[in-house]
Amino acid sequence: MANNLQLESVLGSLKFFHYGIVVRDMEKSVAFYENLGIGPFKPFHLHMKDRQIYGIPANDIKNKSMLAGIGKTGLGIELIQPVSGDSHQSRFLSAHGEGIHHIAFLAADRDGPKNELQKIGFELIQRTEYAEGGGSIYMKAGDVTIEIAQWPSLPY
Repeated sequence: MANNLQLESVLGSLKFFHYGIVVRDMEKSVAFYENLGIGPFKPFHLHMKDRQIYGIPANDIKNKSMLAGIGKTGLGIELIQPVSGDSHQSRFLSAHGEGIHHIAFLAADRDGPKNELQKIGFELIQRTEYAEGGGSIYMKAGDVTIEIAQWPSLPY
């Protein structure tokens, strides 16, 4: 597993994007966070045209996803409810229950951070391309999952 200095050298130049939280019930979770003053939540509208998990095509996976900014901080929360298919989010929910699944960063290039994270022990678990352009990768080491995202436009 990478140490803090190794992670900082890879992620330090990237922009923090959001915390990804896996939930069982989207509507109840949105209401909970909005009661805390976080929101409003907006549906995730990017269309996945190619998704691979552990190198295997996984376009049959369905998740509900909603995003919200946290005030004027520029930080966000993504709520993810697994719906169908064997996703790493559904595996997380089964093993750990609801909670923070990943930390996401924005990058102009996903391959540079991916290669550097692999050098310090992270494994590529998901690669997704969006029909609108851009995409995301999920990298995991131990219980730490990091998303590196290229979004055509920011949702908040």
